[in-house]
Amino acid sequence: AKPGRKNMVNKIAHYKTPVKNLIMGGHWAELGGGVPIAVKAAANASLIILRKENKKAFLLLARYLDCRISLKDVLGDPAFRSYDGNWKQRPTPAQQTASTTTAAY
Repeated sequence: AKPGRKNMVNKIAHYKTPVKNLIMGGHWAELGGGVPIAVKAAANASLIILRKENKKAFLLLARYLDCRISLKDVLGDPAFRSYDGNWKQRPTPAQQTASTTTAAY
């Protein structure tokens, strides 16, 4: 995915895939590569999904990314649900087995 005329003309960079509802969002979705390009691709992939699934959230996020509204405006809108950070990951079966085995010793 090296930037250049040949790859741009051949449309090497793309988000959509032949698999229904599968969107690419990493460094391979854009020409260039690296962390900044991967972040850009992830933002664009999320916009593609929101445009279909939640038009209001799509418009808000697009306006924010275009520096037309503030983050406070985005997070204060009911289109984005607040998150209190209380999610806890359940131990995997391997982790459960390891903790049981360790406790026996």
